[in-house]
Amino acid sequence: MDLRRLNQPRAIVTNLGLAVVISAAVYSSLRTLELSNLSIVESANVPLYEKRFEGLRKLLPQHGVIGYTSDEPNPAGYYLANYTLSPILLKQSDGPRIFIVNRTRDAITSNAAYAGGYTVRRNPDATLYDFGGGLMLVERDSQ
Repeated sequence: MDLRRLNQPRAIVTNLGLAVVISAAVYSSLRTLELSNLSIVESANVPLYEKRFEGLRKLLPQHGVIGYTSDEPNPAGYYLANYTLSPILLKQSDGPRIFIVNRTRDAITSNAAYAGGYTVRRNPDATLYDFGGGLMLVERDSQ
C-alpha cells in the first residue's frame, strides 16, 4: 500500500477548501463595499455639511454623547455629522436627553439652514431648536 496515494486526495480537498474560503472572503469584501456606498462620503461636500451644522454646534455641550436620528438610509450622513461635531460623540438613537434630528428630504428642498438662525418651540417635555432645512436639536427636560 502506497501512502503517497492516500495523501493526494487530501491535498486536493485542502486546496479546494482554501479556494472556497478565499472566494467567500472576496465576495464578502465586495458586498460590504457595495453596501457601504463609499462614493457618497467621497463626493460629499464636507465644508457645506460643516456650514449646515455651524449654528447647531453653538448650542451643544463641549463634550459628551448626544443622540442622532436621520431619515437617510445610508450611514454617510451620520459619519459626516460625527466628524463635523467632534469631539462630541454621536449615538444613533433618540434615547439621550439631547439629540439631533437630520431630515435630509427637507434639506434638499430648503436652504433655510444656512441662514445661521433658528426658531425655538417649547413642548411639555422638551425644547426643539429648528435650524430649518430638516436640521433640529431636541433637548428633553428630564430623562
